[in-house]
Amino acid sequence: MYVRIDPYESASVAARQELVACERQLLLCGQHPQYLRQAIALKSRIGRLKATIKILGQLRSLPLAESTPDGTGTLGDLVCAILSANVGRPVTVTQIRDVATAMGIQFKNRQNAASALTLTLRRLGIKPGSGVLTNLGTHPMTFEWDTSVPLPSPQMPFPSRR
Repeated sequence: MYVRIDPYESASVAARQELVACERQLLLCGQHPQYLRQAIALKSRIGRLKATIKILGQLRSLPLAESTPDGTGTLGDLVCAILSANVGRPVTVTQIRDVATAMGIQFKNRQNAASALTLTLRRLGIKPGSGVLTNLGTHPMTFEWDTSVPLPSPQMPFPSRR
């Protein structure tokens, strides 16, 4: 299974999440007159976020430029990148799925995503030198980066391209 990380989709997801948070905050500010200045700032921010989301929607429909770094890799590459960004912190499959979604990865079904991630993580956990440690004694099962394995760097090609 290969995944493609679309930078415009990632930015759009983040902007939509911030828009929802700002709208909730504006509702709270609107109920209290002492927060009028904050409400005005939030309305301005909401306007900018809506414009950003509209522009990102247009950019997502265009083919990616030649200068855009290739964001294609395997699901194993993706989970290794997420785990290596959280060194020393056990992470559940649900947390990995949520991070991948925030990066712009779209899974058709949340349960299928969890099972595909679990299978990938368990296979990487038994592969020597993969960098993935499986904590079977916890519920839910957690995974973490093996600190004895060097962190993947942005300059390092995906393992599937070596």
